[in-house]
Amino acid sequence: MRSATNRVPVLARLLPCALAFGCAALLGLPTTASAGTILNFGQQLSTSEVFGTVSGSTLTLDTRGGPLSPSSPTSIPILITQLGNLPIPAGVLAFETFEGVTSAAAQVGSDKGGFSGTIIISAGPGGTGQNILTTTFAGGTLSLPSQGSGSLNDAQPPFSVSFTSANPTIEAVLAGTTGGTFALALANISPPQIGTFTNFRAQSSGVFSTTASAHPIPEPASIAMALWAVPLWAVLGMLGYRPLRHRYKSSKA
Repeated sequence: MRSATNRVPVLARLLPCALAFGCAALLGLPTTASAGTILNFGQQLSTSEVFGTVSGSTLTLDTRGGPLSPSSPTSIPILITQLGNLPIPAGVLAFETFEGVTSAAAQVGSDKGGFSGTIIISAGPGGTGQNILTTTFAGGTLSLPSQGSGSLNDAQPPFSVSFTSANPTIEAVLAGTTGGTFALALANISPPQIGTFTNFRAQSSGVFSTTASAHPIPEPASIAMALWAVPLWAVLGMLGYRPLRHRYKSSKA
């Protein structure tokens, strides 16, 4: 059976342990961060293309318009087929514009990393009209593993993406977050890319999504619960410690 002299040091450690428990509970709270689709799109016309232009070790991707955007030869008419969780079977006409989408990184096999730039999806050509979704990214990778298809995405980290939008549906999906991911598919690549990249053209489609934050913010109600738990455990620790400490001093007298 333990004596009072043994119980005091043990209970003295309850208070810091209780505080640590409460802090750990705060850090381990569930969060509201989650992943979800922002936007899907497909290309409307085969005559509107993404062009890849090689200059030395630099590869630049640009969008070139067609009959639906004669006043803006840098935009491709596209059809948005999903906004958030809402599928749009008939599609909504919009325009895709690349700004400064380029990389000077070395090509490794069928991949070329280090892409950065901005992809604008807007109601009008050349970024005019409503900003449906603007994506600014860095660290992307262009992969052309087969002769006729490929993708621009976050295949090779580090990769960062930020979104802005003036579309109410997309703003609701973003719910205050700005980060995410995207994958831009390239099809009908011509000429076929074999070995080192050369100038090419292709059709594009894509999907943009939010991703859970690496450092999510706890829900306010959960924060309140955890903050309530910390002083509760602290009080319980002190209530258990102080009387025994008093008896311990009395026995020493």
